[in-house]
Amino acid sequence: MDCPRIKMPFAEFEKIERLLGWKTEYWDGYARFTPRAMGVDTCLNFAAVSSPPNQATSKFTLITPTPNHTQQMLDSYIAAFINSVEFCGWPINSIFDEAQRDISLYFAGKRGKPLSASVIVLDSKTNQLIGTALITDKKKNACLELLYVRPEYQRKGVGKQMLHHSIRQLMQQGYTQITSRYHICNHHSRQLYHKLGF
Repeated sequence: MDCPRIKMPFAEFEKIERLLGWKTEYWDGYARFTPRAMGVDTCLNFAAVSSPPNQATSKFTLITPTPNHTQQMLDSYIAAFINSVEFCGWPINSIFDEAQRDISLYFAGKRGKPLSASVIVLDSKTNQLIGTALITDKKKNACLELLYVRPEYQRKGVGKQMLHHSIRQLMQQGYTQITSRYHICNHHSRQLYHKLGF
């Protein structure tokens, strides 16, 4: 995703609303917007929410990821993030490198012990991996390290279903909360976290 730029006179630029987390500049007749590399730390205390519903569905299969799923996870990661604010302005090869790094660090336990509450979602008809939620244990605290859904499945409840599944698993394992971090400019992530009670 290229950083947005809009041709406009400077007088109009002075009147535009500044967006949360975005650096807004003007030069050569264009308003230019660059997302700041700012994360928002958030936490969900399980005692503050009712038990997540168990939503059985025939459309999706939820399983714990293994290293055998790495290539599918990478493919879905790229599909989910290639046009996102998280990688705005990044060269494509750098996004591929970051995907490889994130997935390999998870399985290697470099960001904390991988937990069985982590989940991938497969489309039951095509067996295509459509979403991933990777959760680690850091000093006896559950942390949602990575959450993504392929674009064609976004805003259809897949992320919510994955998180409900993971939260049920974590509660059964004795965890009382989960922490996470999202990009300040990612409006959809912010909405999802707030809906779930983070």
